[in-house]
Amino acid sequence: MKSISLGRSLKILLFLFLLFAGLSFADSVLVPFFFGILLAMLLRPVSDWLEQWMNRGISSMLSVLLFFVIATGLFILFINQLGFFVDDVPQLQEQLVTYLRKIQQFIENQLGIPYEEQVQYIENNSREFSESAESLVQDLVAELMSLLIGFLVVLIYIFLLLLNRSKYSRIINIVVPERNQQTTKNVTEQVSRVASKYLWGRIKVMSVLAVLYVILFLTFDLKYLILLTVVGTIITVIPYVGPFISGLLPIIVVILTGYSVTEIIVFTLFIIIIQLIESYVLEPIILGGEVNLSPLAIILIVIIGNAIWGIAGMIIFVPLLAMLKIYFDNVPHLQPYGELIGSNKENSQGSPDWLR
Repeated sequence: MKSISLGRSLKILLFLFLLFAGLSFADSVLVPFFFGILLAMLLRPVSDWLEQWMNRGISSMLSVLLFFVIATGLFILFINQLGFFVDDVPQLQEQLVTYLRKIQQFIENQLGIPYEEQVQYIENNSREFSESAESLVQDLVAELMSLLIGFLVVLIYIFLLLLNRSKYSRIINIVVPERNQQTTKNVTEQVSRVASKYLWGRIKVMSVLAVLYVILFLTFDLKYLILLTVVGTIITVIPYVGPFISGLLPIIVVILTGYSVTEIIVFTLFIIIIQLIESYVLEPIILGGEVNLSPLAIILIVIIGNAIWGIAGMIIFVPLLAMLKIYFDNVPHLQPYGELIGSNKENSQGSPDWLR
């Protein structure tokens, strides 16, 4: 019995290893495809609504065109604001040097490290920093080109998935045995519904967050309003890590653009309040319990996604795990795994009092 159990465990571990290795190896193919699936689910209600007045081909094309126009508009705004930011880099650099000198003075007074030694250390590492900065710019240009090509591929995937969605449903019914067709139909409907609600809910949360950011940035007359708003809202799609970076970026800009200590403190408090509203008010009300994943499961899947596909994996793997949980919940012998990765609120229903 022990040897059988050990052999099964080894098979599971081998399967997981091969799965992760395969996903990592095929990232250039799978990442655009999975983005296409998620965005097709997001645009399906739009396509269904347009299909009331036109055929599926035209409605699918118009849905993709709508997404292209919105994404392109945001990208143009981002590039435009990024240009203003690059123009102001020398000025920001001077402000940064001022802060660094204050920090160096503090280090000299508190830690006893002479100012000359600190300057020598910075000069010794400046060449390495310059080389790494050069490499970073080259990598960024290459990444932007790759992103553009990937974006065009995603648009093609979205169109084809929307156009042929009925055919895929028929194929699933043909492949799945008749005794399992009802369960498969339920799982497919739940997956489609949850994915669509989650994605549209995420867009609503990001929209409200953008409005709050704009009001705050206008109140403080902050530079790069559009750049910080676009980046700050889009990056929140990454669980846990995204909101932290979203709040940190405008605080850094406030520090580097010459605001007083009092203004920096007040601005930081408002950023914290907005982040709390987003995490504990907007997400529970708008997103509700659509994902139904425990915080531990989300953190683990974000780490795994980052290890396999980088930032794309951090975005994609959370809704994919939510879809996988629906499958677990509808297959009797897999239900314990669904409870394992489920939210605490969900898991407490029907459990003994001592487990709640």
